[in-house]
Amino acid sequence: LFSCFLFSDLASQTFENKYSSLEIIPKSKIIKNDDSFIFGIKINLEDGWKTYWKNPGEAGAGMSLKWNKTSNISEMEVLYPFPKKYFDHQVETIGYEKEIIFPIKIKPKENVSSINTELIIEYLICKEICIPITEKKIIRFSFNDFLLNASENEIFEYLNKVPNRDSGLFKIKKIVSIAENKIKLSLEPADPQKEDYEVYPFSDDTMLSVSSINLGNEINIVLNLDEKLSNIKYPFFLSISDGENMEEITIYL
Repeated sequence: LFSCFLFSDLASQTFENKYSSLEIIPKSKIIKNDDSFIFGIKINLEDGWKTYWKNPGEAGAGMSLKWNKTSNISEMEVLYPFPKKYFDHQVETIGYEKEIIFPIKIKPKENVSSINTELIIEYLICKEICIPITEKKIIRFSFNDFLLNASENEIFEYLNKVPNRDSGLFKIKKIVSIAENKIKLSLEPADPQKEDYEVYPFSDDTMLSVSSINLGNEINIVLNLDEKLSNIKYPFFLSISDGENMEEITIYL
């Protein structure tokens, strides 16, 4: 409710954005990575200001992308680097500060050689107040003239912080429903010597939060859902890191 109030209240007002800047990188050539192409949305934030992960926590809002008109893109995916947890005024949020680059993975339609389309980017920044930002950027790249193996590009620093999905580092041992909107996950650790974990859940259907994490021979995680389990239609995802190993795990109910 807090985040909805902030966003709906402020979205109707006009603010001069002095606290963040946004640019599209690289500036000239898109990056070819396997069978997809990648560009980046780079956001720089003034000290104390934050923007958000796809699950923002108890307040905030994740980034939203929309092509302004029919584009030559068949698929688009925002890749989220592993975030951090913050506490402001006893409110827990999940996101980023200072600098963040979101790698954007796209696939062109068949027989398409370039893209020249406006992308509408909406994101929220917060400190003492929250400010919704809308940026419109022209995405202009050739799919025939690209950077290949451009590992020195700054995008790759953040691409390496994106958890690989279902890589098998953390193995699911058990999933138990312990209430109509609460589940317990038991995972086998990637490294049994690790004792400090960060866990961030995400769902398209409901808000998720971590209720508790207990360690022993396995990692036991209790998750709270805003919706009843019976109303969840799609899998949700669990991003987990032990400080060295990280993975995004698909959870099917």
